[in-house]
Amino acid sequence: MKISFVKLTVEKKEYRMIMVKKKLIGALLLVLSGFIGIAPVSAHSVLQEATPSAGAELDEPVNTVELWFNTKIENGSSLYLTTEEGEKVEPATVEIKDKTLIAKFSEDLSDGVYQVNWEVLGADGHIISNQYSFTVSAGQDINQHKEDSEKTQTETESNSQQDNSEVSSDETETGNNSGSYVIIILLVLAGAGLIAWMSFSRSKK
Repeated sequence: MKISFVKLTVEKKEYRMIMVKKKLIGALLLVLSGFIGIAPVSAHSVLQEATPSAGAELDEPVNTVELWFNTKIENGSSLYLTTEEGEKVEPATVEIKDKTLIAKFSEDLSDGVYQVNWEVLGADGHIISNQYSFTVSAGQDINQHKEDSEKTQTETESNSQQDNSEVSSDETETGNNSGSYVIIILLVLAGAGLIAWMSFSRSKK
């Protein structure tokens, strides 16, 4: 009877040990499956840096938006802007360089709030999209630049007109001087002719 009781006790302990091992193995497999499930997600393309950056307030003209990602992005990735009024602003060109997307616009962006809407195709084949906003308030600088350009152009035209006026004045003076010289020469020749005629008339008498 004692032997049977001891044997039963040993079997129960062994059973408990087996159950503990199974639970440990199950927990370990659960943790590993969690890491395996997270791995592909972590490989998705994530925006790391942008110019202009999110929330930026620019006081100078801009016509380019650049985005940098943590993984390589593929051709087919795109970007466009929307204004506060909901107007869509398409870039003139979109260039993909490894992990970088460069969107260039045909002219400087006017003042206002812009939302950057980007969509990229990652190297893992997943499409990721998101948005962020920035503000342009460079109107004063643009107007000042325009005023300076107009002022410079006006001064150039004024100087050109002044130079032309001086040239015309010089030409007029030269023409007047030439006419005076011709008259003097004619008078001298006429005087010489008169003197010669008078001398000839006297000698004839």
